Amino acid sequence: MVLQIVHDELVQLMGGEVSDLVFAKSYPTVILLAGLQGVGKTTVCAKLAFYLKKLVRSSRSDFQASSRRLMLDNL
Repeated sequence: MVLQIVHDELVQLMGGEVSDLVFAKSYPTVILLAGLQGVGKTTVCAKLAFYLKKLVRSSRSDFQASSRRLMLDNL
């Protein structure tokens, strides 16, 4: 019951809707991951990096090499 209340409050605080990632017009786009110990921040970071890598590859092949290099430097 307490977990459900906390979950509902967090959903309401975060907006309650799913939205697409919005990239900054000038480089870099900053994404903040926050959470307590053991909640999966590192896993989410890896999954997000994999998703962005696929997104860049499918949408902008000329941008792919430089963005991949920058993403790997930041990991």
